[in-house]
Amino acid sequence: MPTFTEQQIIDAAAQVLEAAGTPAENARLVAELLAEANATGHDSHGVIRIPQYLDSVDKGDVAPDATVDTVQENPIMAILDGNWGFGQVTMSRGVDIALEKAKASGLAAVAVRGANHIGRLGSYVDHIA
Repeated sequence: MPTFTEQQIIDAAAQVLEAAGTPAENARLVAELLAEANATGHDSHGVIRIPQYLDSVDKGDVAPDATVDTVQENPIMAILDGNWGFGQVTMSRGVDIALEKAKASGLAAVAVRGANHIGRLGSYVDHIA
């Protein structure tokens, strides 16, 4: 059976997601988080999800080129709308905003809506820690 490096898996997954209409930066982010799930032993949230994601794109349930919009924001909170794009993109943006706000004010809360499957929740917790 052939073996692949994590980087080869990320590159292949990103290429597939780009072919489905996902902007390169977002495709790479989703691919990295899927590969990370596999690398940490959470195969159910890894690259095995790609066929499901592509099917969701084909059905119109996932907008691969969706942008993340800020619906409401103040110094300690934000509400984001992922416009039904890949959940990893929306959630990653939410975590980044939460970290920025917490660093500036000591407290933060970010809610996301309109997001599809976000992958392995632990990826975001690890990033925050």
